[in-house]
Amino acid sequence: MDIQPSNQEILSAVKDLFLSVRQNTSDIKDLGGAVQDILEVINEFSDRVDERFNRIEGDIVGVKLEIIGIKSDIVGVNSEIVGIKSTINTQVVTKDYLDQKISELRGNSIESVRGENKKLTATVNLLAVKKVFTKEEAAKVLILEPVV
Repeated sequence: MDIQPSNQEILSAVKDLFLSVRQNTSDIKDLGGAVQDILEVINEFSDRVDERFNRIEGDIVGVKLEIIGIKSDIVGVNSEIVGIKSTINTQVVTKDYLDQKISELRGNSIESVRGENKKLTATVNLLAVKKVFTKEEAAKVLILEPVV
């Protein structure tokens, strides 16, 4: 047999259910306040993060501008280096060039000294023939001639 609840039991159950709903409603309201507090904290945190990101973005823009300036400086330095290399290549002599020019100068000097030696010898001999120099004096002068 099925036992049916009495009206008193049903009323008691409804009353308990109503109290439970009222309690849950109160808990939900309390929870709503806590959710609101959490949302405010999250919003404040979000604002601070936005401020930091804005500062960081500003710093990045500054760094980019500095890098552009550095790149410009590097281009200027590269231009100066190219100019210096060009100057070095056109104005600075090499060892081989100097050796060649010194050899040419030495050869020219030797030729000139030999020519002068011939003139000196001829002049001394002529003066000895004309009896301006004695043979001994002429020999002394000719001994002094440079050896090349």
